[in-house]
Amino acid sequence: MGEKAEEILNQVLPQMSDATRIQQADESADSFMTALHTLAETCDYDTLKVDLIRDRLVIEVRDSKTSERLQLTPDLTLEKAITMARQAETQAAHGKLLRQTTEESDHNEINRISHTRNEASEDADKRDARGGNSSSKRTAKCQRCGFSQHQDYTKCPALRSTCRNCKKTGHWDRVCKSRSVRRLEETENDARDSAFL
Repeated sequence: MGEKAEEILNQVLPQMSDATRIQQADESADSFMTALHTLAETCDYDTLKVDLIRDRLVIEVRDSKTSERLQLTPDLTLEKAITMARQAETQAAHGKLLRQTTEESDHNEINRISHTRNEASEDADKRDARGGNSSSKRTAKCQRCGFSQHQDYTKCPALRSTCRNCKKTGHWDRVCKSRSVRRLEETENDARDSAFL
């Protein structure tokens, strides 16, 4: 080794081993950089000072992904390393905040849906208790044929049939309303006739 290199190594290595500083868990990138600069001021690094600070930042930054990105960056300068460390720190903080906001939003949406369903269920229970929506009414009958309700009324078999009772098209005699009106009239007539006897 050359005489100049030995002189530099003799100055740098002991001082660097005394100044091994890693980023603390609750320490920001800016605070870490300030501490590294303070440590470097006490050493006689001359031109190596900036490079050594950059290298400490790359190696000792708390986030391993940031450290990897810094190590893989070609022609990395101290300024570029500081900028990348700050960006990674800001991105991590924003990501954490976004995840919290999304989780809270999802939780609120789930609660809202659950609350709405519970209210609907309670309303249905109240209607059932009053007899307003009993299970017999839920299985509605078709007004044309008398069978269970069709999803599409055009598929009703009585749609084009003629009623045997009133001779109208579109329903069967089993559900004919004219028949019930006629029965009511006959019952009223029978009641009048018996009143005269």
